[in-house]
Amino acid sequence: MLGHSRCGAVHAAIKHIDAKDALPGSIGDLVETIKPAVAAAKGRPGDLLDNVIKAKRRARRRTPERSGTDPGRPVKKGAVKVVGAVYDLRSGKVTAFPS
Repeated sequence: MLGHSRCGAVHAAIKHIDAKDALPGSIGDLVETIKPAVAAAKGRPGDLLDNVIKAKRRARRRTPERSGTDPGRPVKKGAVKVVGAVYDLRSGKVTAFPS
């Protein structure tokens, strides 16, 4: 499960989550899926945006079948491992999270 730095959807979620204002188009539905990661990241040291991106990746790595990206039977049998990672747009580096 790969996220990316400076994610606009995550930024919108952070900005609008407490304001409870209406968001244009389908961004509101997307922000709803990000709310749990915002809650998990609040109060942690470091950059809130980066922390939310990482929290979202960790959550999706744990529950890929609920995220709409179910890799299916190979993961369940242990033949394939799902890892969370973030792609840094500036450096081009991909950082995987420990399992």
